[in-house]
Parts: sequence; structure tokens; C-alpha cells
Amino acid sequence: MGIFNFEKLNTNQPSIDLTDYKFLSDDHTRVQNGQSTNTNNKGAWRGIRVQTSDNKTFYVTMYNMNENHPVWGDNIQMAEKQMKLINEKKNKIVLRGYGIDTMGSSFADYGLTLHKSNGKINKISLHMYDRNVDIIYEKAEDKKQIETLNKSSDFEKTKDTFEYAFEKKRSLKYNISEINTSQIVSDEILQKTDFSAIYLKNGDFNQALSAIETNILILQKINSSSSNYIQNKDFWKMYAFKAFILESTQNYKNAIDYYELAIETAFDDVKVYALYHQIGWCYLNLKDDDNAVKFYTHSIELKKIYSNKYKEDLEGIDNGVLLGKNFEQMYVNRGNSLKNINRLEEARQDCISAIECNQQYSNPYLLLSQILDLAGQKEKSMELLKHASDMGNQNATRIYRNGGF
Repeated sequence: MGIFNFEKLNTNQPSIDLTDYKFLSDDHTRVQNGQSTNTNNKGAWRGIRVQTSDNKTFYVTMYNMNENHPVWGDNIQMAEKQMKLINEKKNKIVLRGYGIDTMGSSFADYGLTLHKSNGKINKISLHMYDRNVDIIYEKAEDKKQIETLNKSSDFEKTKDTFEYAFEKKRSLKYNISEINTSQIVSDEILQKTDFSAIYLKNGDFNQALSAIETNILILQKINSSSSNYIQNKDFWKMYAFKAFILESTQNYKNAIDYYELAIETAFDDVKVYALYHQIGWCYLNLKDDDNAVKFYTHSIELKKIYSNKYKEDLEGIDNGVLLGKNFEQMYVNRGNSLKNINRLEEARQDCISAIECNQQYSNPYLLLSQILDLAGQKEKSMELLKHASDMGNQNATRIYRNGGF
């Protein structure tokens, strides 16, 4: 990943208005290690959305537009990434991620190039630097399908529809007969997660928690009062969102309960493998490393199955919901718990696995340094600690300056 110098960024605003820019693609090419794959992706509709309020920070999100209800903001393909404008030339605008998400993953692993022709964007390249992968999205030309997809993306109408239901629930006059058990109801309820996420982004955990609890109550009320139980493959996200808020406020025991409820509500354990990881993280913070190792291990095994069932692993957070976790972080976190219960050789093996996944990730070197220190290998420990520090790991630098562990 390396260290990226943002002091030399182009501070001019881009020539194309990116306040809320939407790009639809019906074909893309994946390039890995400089080699294009032969997969035919024609007809794979994707939506790329760039948003900014100040032309300084840009938020990039990608959507899968092939589902039954293709709505901008509904089917997340890539969770929101925070980016800066690097430079602009006559034929392209270049953005690069900066900062970290709430789980500590670096946005600098991602970048976006908007290719221009005659002053208009005709294709977009998504860069995943840590994997040496570029995905090039061609602009869709099917005007009829473009019109259909954009027509189904009426944000204000969706918001107004939900606020109607929300106000009725708040006033305790929620009339179940007014909303039938249709997919529309499911989408209304799920849309509330996005409103809750606004509070979360502003750091207002209490309001975010209150908003998502209201949403859960609406769902429970409808289901308890209707003969037709409403099912939706994404209802688990509400419980996962609440679990994330509880985890963020260090209410780990209750967070575990809601992560387990989210897993129970989901239709597929493999798809929500990351939630098992978060349960492990909660147990780690509760000083229960034995249970942490169990849940970390189960999460890792599920992730190994994931690629055989689904095309893309959505690693990252979308609106407070953890969709996926990369292997190197999972191995390091399990290794940390193994270290805590003195299973040092297993912890060392996890560090090696993490490094094999991503040699540019500094945390496994830091953890391995600590493991060697516990094993009495002080000299080797300091060598690895310095290596982690040289890679830019601030914790490693602090510990190294203090003479080691």
C-alpha cells in the first residue's frame, strides 16, 4: 500500500460536477497483475456514484443494478470509500482514497479514474492497489435500460414514503392494513438503515440507535399483526447495524446478541461470515480469547467457501453494516487472541498467513514481533518491530522508540 503524500494534491475543483454524479455501466473488464481476464461481463449492470459537498472530499460507492429491484442506494456492490482529488488532466480525473474506515481498513487501498472524452466521462477505472487489480467500467449505451434504472431511483419519493410510515409508528397509530406485505414494505423498512447511518456518520450514536430500533419495531409490528410474514434477504442488516453501534459504544455483550440475531435472520451463513468475525472481536474485548478464537476460526472457514458461491467478496462497511473482511486482518486478529492464551506457535502461523495474503500490511509484523518477544527472542523481535515501523505503523514506531515491548 505504501505511504501516499496528500500534501501535493490538486486542490482545484474538477471540471465535471461531482456533487452527485452517477455513472451506469453494462460491461467491465477486470485486470489483475496487468493481465485482463477473459470473462464476458456484457450485461453486468453496475452503478458508480461519486458525491461531494465541498470538492475536497469525495465519497465513492458502487451498486449492483442487476437485482430484481435495481435502486441506487439499495444493492451495494462496494461500500462507500472516502477519496481526494489527486489531479486532473484533459482526458481524466484521478481520485485516491485516504484515511481509514471504522474498522481500521485503509481507504488508500482504493482509487478511481474517471476517463473523459469531449468533456464527458465515457469510462471509469476502479483501482484496488493492495490486490494489484483494476476494473474498467464502460459507459452503458442502452438508453431504454438507463432510463428504467434511473426512474427507479427516486430518492425523495422513497424518503417521503418511509417518513410517512415512521411518523405513524411514532404516534402509535401505525395502521398495518395501510401497508401490505409486499417487497415495497421490505424496501421501506430497509431504507431506514440509510437514515440511521446519517446519524452514525455524524457520530451521534444515540440517535442512530434510536432510529434503527424504531425500524426494527416497525418490522416486528408488521410481522406480529399480519398473517403473511415479511421476508427479505437483507433484513439481517438492521440487526447487524444495531450490533455495530453497540460494539462502537463498547457494549460488547449486547452487540454479540444482535450479531447472533443478524446471523439467525440471514438466509446464508457464508454471506454473513464477517459477523462471526465481529463476535470474535467482541469476545476479544471482553477478555474471552478462547471464544474469540472459535468465532474467528469459523469466520475464516466461511470466507474460504465464499468465493465458490459468490462472484465478489464485498469487503468493507456499508452504512454501519460490515459486509466483509479481508483475510490478512482476520488472521492477525485471530493470531492476537492466540497470543493472549499463550498459543504462540499457532499465533506465529497466523502472522505468516497474513503476510502471505498481503506483504504490505504492517500489523502482522508488529504482532510477530510481540510473539517473538514473549518467546524470549528479543533481537529478532526488535528487527521485526523496526520493519513494521519503517512500513509506517505508528504503534510499532512508538513501541520501538520506547525500547520494545
